[in-house]
Amino acid sequence: MTPTFNPEPRTDALLAIVQLPASIPVATMAIAVAGAQNAALTAAALFALRDTAVAEQRDR
Repeated sequence: MTPTFNPEPRTDALLAIVQLPASIPVATMAIAVAGAQNAALTAAALFALRDTAVAEQRDR
């Protein structure tokens, strides 16, 4: 039986990410400048959990 759902290739990749189980943490970002800025802020927040110097720079 052939599946009837046939998303575009980009949509297929997005669905693969957003449908991961709860035990796998995922941070998805938009594309372009806004996505890049949000990705940088997310990375800084993660590094700041273990590095006080990064936490101080992030909180400025």
